[in-house]
Parts: sequence; C-alpha cells; structure tokens
Amino acid sequence: MRCAAVCRAEAHAPLTLRVSATVMEALRRFLPSFRESHPPVSADQRRALWALTHCRTPALGGQVFGCKPCGRVEFAWHSCNHKACPQCGRMTTARWVQRELRKLLPAPYFMVTFTLPAELRGEFFGPHAQEAYDLFFHARLLKVTDTHVTFRWKDRQHHRTEKLTLPGVEFVRRYLRHVLPQGLRSVRYYGFCHPAAKAKRLRVQLHAGMTVQLGAPEPCDLPQPSPPVCPCCNRPMRLLRSLRPHRRSRAPPTSPQPPALLQAA
Repeated sequence: MRCAAVCRAEAHAPLTLRVSATVMEALRRFLPSFRESHPPVSADQRRALWALTHCRTPALGGQVFGCKPCGRVEFAWHSCNHKACPQCGRMTTARWVQRELRKLLPAPYFMVTFTLPAELRGEFFGPHAQEAYDLFFHARLLKVTDTHVTFRWKDRQHHRTEKLTLPGVEFVRRYLRHVLPQGLRSVRYYGFCHPAAKAKRLRVQLHAGMTVQLGAPEPCDLPQPSPPVCPCCNRPMRLLRSLRPHRRSRAPPTSPQPPALLQAA
C-alpha cells in the first residue's frame, strides 16, 4: 500500500526536530552571545539554562514508539520539568490546582498586597517584575530572527494587547532575572492550608459545615496520558523501548536513528 511505503521511507529517514517560535528557541539562539557580553550567570541560572535548552531533546532521553502495520517510528523526548520552563508541568499544575481548590472554605477570600522595603526588593521584585511576568507567562512569541525576538503581550494597565520586539540578548537577560534561586519557593503554605495540617484543616471544614472526606483523597479528574497515534495509520502506537538520558558532560546526538525493531507488514 502507498501509505505503508511512505511511512517506511519516513521511518528510516534522519529525524528532523521542527523548531517554532518558542522561548527555548530564543534561548538556544542568543545564549552564546549573552555569555560573551555579560558576567557569568549564577549556579541556579546555569542549571535552569541547561534544563530549558535541553528540554524535550535527545539529551534527556525518552521513549520510542512504533506502528507495526506501516513501520513508522516516533520519538517522545522527556521534559526537563524545571519550574522556569514554560512548556513543562501543565498536567502537574492542573493537579495542584484541583488539590488546592478542595481546601477552599465557603467564605469570601481577599488578596492582600504590600510594598517591600527597597532593601528587600532585589532583582526579583524590581520595578519591571510585572512586565517580566506578563512577558514570560502571558506572552506569545511571534517570531525569532537572528538578532531579535518579537512577541505579543497583554497590557493589563490599559487592557489591550501590544506587540514588542527585543534584542535577543536582552530577552535572555530579562528571562534570567526571574529564575528563582534554590530554596526560594514561589508558593508558601500557612495555617490549615499547609500539607502537614490535615487534621486542623478537617476541623476547620467541619466547623464551616462542609462535607469532609476521610481516607485517601479522590483522584484528580484529569485525562491520563495515552500512547501516541500514528499520523499515517491513525492507530495507537506501541512502546518499543526507552532511551537513557545522556550525561551532562556529553553532547546529545544530532540526528538519532530509529531502532530497527519494526518491520513493515
């Protein structure tokens, strides 16, 4: 069949990683220039950069899936799961949100904000903190050229969408300003919301007239990951084997070859 012939040819062709306008692309492209023109980064920033630039690449290992009818092979590279990575942790975040929503009481909630002294603001609470937050968490990259990064971001003050172009090196600098140092948590728990305060939380919920659940919590109602579907045959692919990650001192392969484990029927 023509479908099987086409898939056989694609399965044994060198793998080409498609690149789109993403934060990772911008970091990979402009990080060498940034290192040449700026002081050395901190250890936390260095770990974050390595994780982000190797996220979903052969360097972190992955899994090989195959389609037996047509012989097509697909690679699924592992994610870095770094907290500064914008493309990781969506499922983990969704589970965390559902878990925290169960702690809410039937009462009004208020958000209290306060201003830190100038001595404590530092680079993580500087005057451009909100701008950087909107840039990296609410922005959409439109284009990455050899010199600049163009993205669309939301101006919350004027309630409109803007488009901004930054030099690539400046984009990297702003991103690194918001890599949290090791040990500094972006979310902290207090009172009955603390994970270790389950007994106190149950008493508070009972006094609030809520129905409490004893024992193991209910599983999160989220879709479970499923095997990839063959883009040629539209059938579920089966796991062939797992690929081990490379050591950080070794360079990842540029074009991994598919294992010769499948033969087209």
